[in-house]
Amino acid sequence: MVRITWCSCLVLLITNLAVAQFPNFGWPCWLSNAEGYIVYDNVCSVPCLDDWDGDGDADLMVGVMYDGYVYYYENISTEVIPQFGPVSLIEADGAPISVSYA
Repeated sequence: MVRITWCSCLVLLITNLAVAQFPNFGWPCWLSNAEGYIVYDNVCSVPCLDDWDGDGDADLMVGVMYDGYVYYYENISTEVIPQFGPVSLIEADGAPISVSYA
């Protein structure tokens, strides 16, 4: 099982190393892709894992309070540990979704 959480301004990956027993979580690591750290330097990031593209693996969407955007990272891995592709913004009617917090 993989857990995604946030810590101040970076998204962390925490992996459950146990199989069919009590949880045994590994050390948190900064989540990154080929472009660098995911959601770097954005305060109050809210990550969510789900199979957004219907291919059977957990993709990552991250809402960011600071800029109001919702970022999408496709899981391009076939392994248990996810690997995420390039970032794209979630759009509605051809424009990026942006929700102001002010």
